[in-house]
Amino acid sequence: MSGMNVLLGEKEKKRAEYFYLTFQNIKKEVLPLLEDLIPKFKMAKNPEEFKKDIVSEEILIEDGFDTEKSRWSTWQRDYSFAEFEYDKEFGHLNKGSLKIENLEESKGTPVCYLKTFYKDEKLKMEDEAYYFSAWYYSEGLNKDAKINVVVQWKDKENKYVEIFSSKPGKVNQKEWNKIEIIFKSPSKEKSTNSLAILLLVEGAFSGKVWFDDVKFSKIKLKEKIDPE
Repeated sequence: MSGMNVLLGEKEKKRAEYFYLTFQNIKKEVLPLLEDLIPKFKMAKNPEEFKKDIVSEEILIEDGFDTEKSRWSTWQRDYSFAEFEYDKEFGHLNKGSLKIENLEESKGTPVCYLKTFYKDEKLKMEDEAYYFSAWYYSEGLNKDAKINVVVQWKDKENKYVEIFSSKPGKVNQKEWNKIEIIFKSPSKEKSTNSLAILLLVEGAFSGKVWFDDVKFSKIKLKEKIDPE
């Protein structure tokens, strides 16, 4: 009834206090986290929107895999049996590329080439922005297969700090395609120690994929000025 005082018992008071404190914790801890991560997810998925804001670039790696010495590390699950090979004849601009074959043996699970970088003078891994791109060629993949660039930030204990993924590339285009991502490192408070960049194929039950001509740069983006 309107105008009638509601008397709460001790149990109800504790329940109300619990929900109030939970809400306050969400506001204090979760919302700032989302405010930090959501723009990063948007940047990773839509690099074309941010490339125009690059004002400087320091190239850290530019590799065409022209020799077998430039191989990356590989990863797949214990029960997956895709084959990783260096293809010395096939490539994007020049001969030589990284190849993943017999994807039906991976049973749709993730398989990837990867390269790991550790914190140093060039990669301070705190409040920095980066650009990465690679060219790929695919054939015989099922239409649901995905090709992505994934970046994984980890701390000194090798625990994940932040993970971002590019927009999936189109498959079976009968030509070389470019896949790219723009991303930022975590804040200084997260004590990031390493970065892994993955050339990832998942959901594939058939086919082959080649990767070539990778580029990894540290960039500076034009600062956005919020309108008053």
